[in-house]
Amino acid sequence: MAQTTKVIQLGGSQLLIQADLSAQFTFQYFPLKTPEDVLAMEDELVENNAIKGKYQTAVFLLGIQSFAYLMPELLQELPAHQIIYDQAGQLPPEIEKLLQTKLAKPFDLQDRLELARFIEEVFFGGQYGLRLDFEQLEITPAFKGCATQLGNGRLTLGPVELEHWTQAINERMTLALEPDTNFEFWPEFDLNSEAAVQFKLYLLDQTGQEVLDYLVVDGATVSEQAYRFRTPSQSCMLYVSVFLQGQVTNFSLQNLHIRKYRRQFGTYLVDAQMITDPVNGHGQVAAYFNPGDGQPPLNVYFSGFRTAEGFEGNRMMSQLGDGHAPFLLIADERLAGGAFYIGSPEFEAAVIQTIQACLKQLHLDPYDLILSGLSMGTTAALYYAANLEPHAVIVGKPLVNLGTIAANERINRPHQFETSLDLLLLREGATDQAAQTRLNQYFWHNFATGDFTKTTFAIAYMRQDDYDTQAFHDLFRYLKDENPFTRILYKGLTGRHNDDTSGVVAWFQRQYENILASDFKRKGGTDAE
Repeated sequence: MAQTTKVIQLGGSQLLIQADLSAQFTFQYFPLKTPEDVLAMEDELVENNAIKGKYQTAVFLLGIQSFAYLMPELLQELPAHQIIYDQAGQLPPEIEKLLQTKLAKPFDLQDRLELARFIEEVFFGGQYGLRLDFEQLEITPAFKGCATQLGNGRLTLGPVELEHWTQAINERMTLALEPDTNFEFWPEFDLNSEAAVQFKLYLLDQTGQEVLDYLVVDGATVSEQAYRFRTPSQSCMLYVSVFLQGQVTNFSLQNLHIRKYRRQFGTYLVDAQMITDPVNGHGQVAAYFNPGDGQPPLNVYFSGFRTAEGFEGNRMMSQLGDGHAPFLLIADERLAGGAFYIGSPEFEAAVIQTIQACLKQLHLDPYDLILSGLSMGTTAALYYAANLEPHAVIVGKPLVNLGTIAANERINRPHQFETSLDLLLLREGATDQAAQTRLNQYFWHNFATGDFTKTTFAIAYMRQDDYDTQAFHDLFRYLKDENPFTRILYKGLTGRHNDDTSGVVAWFQRQYENILASDFKRKGGTDAE
């Protein structure tokens, strides 16, 4: 049974919207007619820690003239991104500021039907996003030019001159989409300026015989922002084709993404944003910032390799320490499940600027920062530590020698992580030993620029790691040689890279808790996600 989302109204006249909400939402009204009611509700939500439990994903409606506005301590406890308040109300400046820091959504609460629709389209549960199967891309018979496939990461067409629009690529599989739902389409591609591309989206009925809708997506437009559409009121299937025209010197196609979007509030989670690489096919990483209580530190967590799009670690990061620390989730949506967070200089600068912008929004010092990640996420945490020089770096199963990871696909780990070869091909254009060395050095050249004198490193590693056996030893040796006073906490666990994940995660969380408690006076408990 699908999990439902609670909609909680705190005070004001009851909004009769239950009948207008789907079965995915349940509505509950707390009158808060007196200050005593507010105190009782504060006990319910705060003292019993229910906001971090059964109300963690709830949407909170602040009714008109609610007594909740008299209790900033209560409002401070409400989860960021999940508050709706009346846009017409006159609020004290300090309450207005507090709601802004919580990224609350102003809305006309008098418009009952539109309010229900807003809740449905913005606060639906789950993170929906996927890549269409790269292996199901096919060259159409109408296209007579050259085609080259680079691993499972890129399909390249050209050179060829096409006088008319020519169907060049089809996605052989169809994708079932929910009815009456907002989706966005994002293609990763490169194209020379003398040519043009169109992506055509066909929405078919469930039999595949009838076209319910037909959408033409201009490549010049979709390179700047995702194409958004709404499915018909009946279940449908999506079929995608690619058309080219002009002097096609080089057209490269990588992933085609389909995601649910939350009106103007992003995809995956409410207010999530995308960071795009303008050079390498417009690949993206996603970022989600939760301001917490605004106090240090900012905890940044980079997702590991995952074929499902979206963020990992949201629950874990929201419960660390006292459960109120700000955090930033970053997830790599390129290749089959991530491209290790490296890219063009513009792209990497945007990742750094995103982290710095969150620190600035919180009015924190650059040092009030912890970078963290597991597996593929460790590469990013360590790599960007050189640019950000954080208070701590906490990682589990570190991966730093990216060329070596690809080399290990042949002997140590056959057919277990072919994306490592795709990354090597896309970054270096070859798979020989020289290419492996260059990709290894890409990490180390940047890491060597960092000043880690004041940074604590906490590292859990697998002793028989079949991805990057020397990662921990190389890191330890480098840090002790170049920064002898750097504090390094570490633990080795028996097994290969994908063994004993629970042991690594437990140690990872324990180090987080210790650093938050000892260095930032944040004490509490956490549960693994």
